[in-house]
Amino acid sequence: MNNGNVDVSITLIKRFIDEECEGKLSALTTFDFKKLRGNKTYGCRGRSFDCDDTNLARAIYAVVWGDDFPEILDFNTKDRVLVRGDTLNTFHTLFGRLITTDEDQKQFKGVEHYSPDAELRGKVSNFHSLYHTIGNFFPLPNKNGGTSRAKTLNTYRGGAKYGDYFDLFLRQLESYFLDCPGCDPTITRLIELNRFYFNRFERSKQGFMEFCEVNFLEGYLNEEGSVRTDLTSHFRWWWKRRSTEESYKMEASFYIEFSSGLIGRRADIIINILEQKLNMS
Repeated sequence: MNNGNVDVSITLIKRFIDEECEGKLSALTTFDFKKLRGNKTYGCRGRSFDCDDTNLARAIYAVVWGDDFPEILDFNTKDRVLVRGDTLNTFHTLFGRLITTDEDQKQFKGVEHYSPDAELRGKVSNFHSLYHTIGNFFPLPNKNGGTSRAKTLNTYRGGAKYGDYFDLFLRQLESYFLDCPGCDPTITRLIELNRFYFNRFERSKQGFMEFCEVNFLEGYLNEEGSVRTDLTSHFRWWWKRRSTEESYKMEASFYIEFSSGLIGRRADIIINILEQKLNMS
């Protein structure tokens, strides 16, 4: 990767740590990237705001993953990039959109449909900030075929078929790597379109496990190295007749517990790499 791009990215991250984290790199672990909306330096100046595609996130991808994926561009080059950020553990599918303006008493459309108690409201509110932290982001290839309406891997995963649940998407990637029959043809097409990224990995079980290792995704795998099937029922909050209030609470609590643990472990790995590359130990 262009060393100049890496140097610029390192400078931006260090500046952010000094200005927003009191010089403590560890504070980046829990920083809510949603706070960067409207920020001309660290946000998404000149393009639509997206927490996982902010200038700060792009700089982190360049430093952490640049050796593996040199196509990760400098954070301030262009809107359409070959590799961009993706958010792993979704929020809106299970919990719905924020429907209050009071940050101290957050309520979400999906949650409120199930008459939540204060405990569940608190868990969901905390997760609403946590899911926009660096441990929940990773870089994903972004080529879509060149038309404005064509789906990328990111946007296709977020559609109705997969409900933005990452384990369902990851299972399809596993099927592709293992050349399993029945693999989603759209995902296959998008993978082939992004060969510049996926050709780094052998199309095999080992290649799939290497992909997960490079992106710190091992938490989604079982002991055999396959995608776990016990992470969530992939419930959508608007399936109003398919869950009781009690079962919804159990589903939501389990999802938050698993996601929070994975986000924390990935954040620690990312911060450790940044610590080494930024010489901030």
